[in-house]
Amino acid sequence: MQRDVKRPLGAALACIAGVAVIVYAAYRVGPVERLDLRIFLHFTPEDSFAAAPARLLVHLGDLGPLVLAIAAIVLLGVHFGRRREIVAALAVIVGANLTTQLLKVVLENPRYASRGGTAHPGWSELLPSADAFPSGHTTAVVSVAVALLI
Repeated sequence: MQRDVKRPLGAALACIAGVAVIVYAAYRVGPVERLDLRIFLHFTPEDSFAAAPARLLVHLGDLGPLVLAIAAIVLLGVHFGRRREIVAALAVIVGANLTTQLLKVVLENPRYASRGGTAHPGWSELLPSADAFPSGHTTAVVSVAVALLI
């Protein structure tokens, strides 16, 4: 393997290992589970300072804004004559979002309300579903950002 490929490949593998450690800790280590819940609930209440910006950012990952962003990327690419970059950007967006949907099925894990009463009563309607990780909304927004960089 060439030297210029080893570093990025090693960094990618280190990132994958880091995500695996974080997922394990968030799902299986009590204090980390509770911290995860506290952070999530910080963004949930309507009167929270962070609620409105968080909600706005989350909805950027909805299907409508995603389709608009893809159309804008294609139009920009056509305007600047970057046809190969359009294909690469679309591959990033489609590949990332398909991968996330597959990982949601593979990594599905009951969280919070169903974990033996870990959550506060009445919060179950606010809590993420079992397939909340990885986030499809986050994937959509980040894949568009990476596509724009391309």
